[in-house]
Amino acid sequence: MSETRLSYRFTPQLSFTLTGRVVPKARSRHNGDRSYLPVRYRQWKVNTVRELKSLIAGFDLTELPIQQASIEITLMGDRRGDANNLAGALLDCLVSAGILYDDRLACIPQLSVNHCPGKRSSTQIDIKPL
Repeated sequence: MSETRLSYRFTPQLSFTLTGRVVPKARSRHNGDRSYLPVRYRQWKVNTVRELKSLIAGFDLTELPIQQASIEITLMGDRRGDANNLAGALLDCLVSAGILYDDRLACIPQLSVNHCPGKRSSTQIDIKPL
């Protein structure tokens, strides 16, 4: 009887807690032949990408960006806005920070967005590579 070895690669689940409120993804605005994003959204995105990069700085994550993942987003605090715009903004930040390869359906086949009301605003993001 021949021995068959199964190769198993351990890929850790990543979990992040972001502080503050998520700014919903904004549509680009147009001024003549130039397009731009609102200042509030641009500034939030810059700060969030910086926060994500600092959160992963201490890890040995040689497998970034993640090619395919299941993602669970939990928004905590008093919330307003559409779930798709809030999730879209966070996914854009994960791609810009180099954590996810892309935010297409082929790369994120499973996505859930949850809300936990409360007084303190934060966001929990759990990423399970597939």
